[in-house]
Amino acid sequence: MKRFKLTAFLLAGALSVTCLVGCGGGNGGGDSSSSQTEYTLKASDFTVDGKFMTFADVPPDPNSTEAISLYKDLGLDIYLMTEDYVSLLDRSTGKYNASYKNAIQKAVDAGLEVWIRNYYNDPDYFQLDEVKSGNSNYSTGYNLQPRNFTDEFNGTGVTGFYMADEAFMHTLKDVSYGGSNYSSKFAAFDQYEKLIEWKNTYYPDLFWHMNHVPSSSFDHYASQLMADEKYEGEYFDYADFINAYIDLVIRKLTSGGRSVCLDNYPFNTVVPDGISDSYLYDLLTCALATKNYNATAEKGQEATFGICLQTFMNTSSTGKLRDITMPEEVTFQMYAGMACGAELFEYFLYNSIPGAGMYGIMNDSVEKRIYDIVKEANDRAFPFADVIRAFDWKGLITSAAGTEAQRDLSNERAFNAVEGMTATETGVLKTVSSRVDTVVGCFEKDGKDGYMVVNYTSPVVKKSDTVKLSFDGCKEALVFKSVGGKLQAENVRLLDGSYQITIQSGDCAFIIPA
Repeated sequence: MKRFKLTAFLLAGALSVTCLVGCGGGNGGGDSSSSQTEYTLKASDFTVDGKFMTFADVPPDPNSTEAISLYKDLGLDIYLMTEDYVSLLDRSTGKYNASYKNAIQKAVDAGLEVWIRNYYNDPDYFQLDEVKSGNSNYSTGYNLQPRNFTDEFNGTGVTGFYMADEAFMHTLKDVSYGGSNYSSKFAAFDQYEKLIEWKNTYYPDLFWHMNHVPSSSFDHYASQLMADEKYEGEYFDYADFINAYIDLVIRKLTSGGRSVCLDNYPFNTVVPDGISDSYLYDLLTCALATKNYNATAEKGQEATFGICLQTFMNTSSTGKLRDITMPEEVTFQMYAGMACGAELFEYFLYNSIPGAGMYGIMNDSVEKRIYDIVKEANDRAFPFADVIRAFDWKGLITSAAGTEAQRDLSNERAFNAVEGMTATETGVLKTVSSRVDTVVGCFEKDGKDGYMVVNYTSPVVKKSDTVKLSFDGCKEALVFKSVGGKLQAENVRLLDGSYQITIQSGDCAFIIPA
């Protein structure tokens, strides 16, 4: 692939910058004189009544009205029905547990969609002839009793299935990592055939979701011994891993929605003021894999790209994730994901697990921890669904900081890692320059180009961005920003085809030029 990177330069001179604050506001560096010709761009032509798919893992008790109300008030639309509070199977009868069914109904009555969580990532979770013992992805043991679920979830408000969390590419053999033998873990995508067949038979039109480990996980790098002899001694990169999931799972679903979802948390204690340098690479890898699949997918079988949001800290001996302290740390993740076409957001985690050293949005099912921070972030970011879901994602470009003093070392490594992956076709966008590290998502709708500009710096350093974009043959632009929890659009004139905008830390703008 041709290498393409928009490298920033220091904006020369003292340029006048006006930050967008609402309709009819400042000109953003252009000319909005009333003597000019009427604007041709209308917000209604580029927006839909959009919603992102949103849910949180380790959810609250579905039997608690107060807990469910708080969950919904956070802005989340989907509830994961797990076995944390009630078992799927009634052990005394071996039948579908009435309490589980009632819990589903309570979530539905509260206005939530429900996805059933395959609690152990096990291919026999819904159908099993004899007692089975196994180990989850977290090396914890479990026992499954015989069961034969078929169409029990139809008509109950269930709209999807969370089939696995952090499933691996192949079953590893004779591999030890961190003192644990992973050969016993259920890991291979091709072993999900039974679940694929089960869903295709009984729930073909419901959603299929799986969540995937980041490239930093050990099993994607090393010359590991793989279960399949043809892979022995070979190296695999992250794209191989994601594409294996698409080929072995996604393409075998006969109908219904499906996801490609990344689990990479960008804020850690190793680089306390920066962003994980693998974050952008993983985002773009998953986004491009999803885009390539969708290019040939039949209508109604397209995949939704999603990301897990870091809304927790890990204080365990193996954990290196720091706490979330401000809304901008959450909006940064959401905007970076949106710039790569993400429309699904999984929050990890909702309830805390003190025994594992993990502390989430809540201290327990009814006590807030960083709840208000996450809610404010959602209020800011969710309005962009109206424009993001109206456009098709085409690719991403990067713009490094204009001066060496403003450059972030982790971002420099991140930007270098995605060279060759960034977009070579950017529509009418010719050049981008920026004061600090910036990413620009490229979109298209009915022949019109759109660009999501994101301040790609860690919010804790509070760096304001000044971005200048030059467009080929364009005289005006429509600029969307989230203001007061609402998406606002401003028409601006371009000065010699260029537009300049200030973007604060943890913020973004969506720009449509013409």
